[in-house]
Amino acid sequence: MIEAAFQACSWLLLFADQFKTDIARLHDVRNVKFGSFVQPGDTLTLTAEILQRDELKTTLQFHGAVRDQTALTGRLTLECSPPVATPGHEPEQNDTRRNELEAFFHQLYDPVWLTDKIGAEVA
Repeated sequence: MIEAAFQACSWLLLFADQFKTDIARLHDVRNVKFGSFVQPGDTLTLTAEILQRDELKTTLQFHGAVRDQTALTGRLTLECSPPVATPGHEPEQNDTRRNELEAFFHQLYDPVWLTDKIGAEVA
């Protein structure tokens, strides 16, 4: 469940940064509390909120539920840096990577709902 929370938070951070940052790395996880048991076949619905940001680190709060019953809550900090140019790679490759990540994101999540929730932060 913590892995799922990490992935949801990573995608939220990428979306909020308009896919301009590098893939996030987990810095730490804190205050994790587990609630109801998640059984095979259950759908874990995760929500995440950005609490604090600085140049490299972002702290997020997450909540996971199954059928409106809390399964886990906690906070995690992600470390993220701007994409680094790799020798021999053209800047267009960063644009290609960004476009690929954005297309994959749109297959996974509903960006209209997210934009309504965090639109002011993205703009």
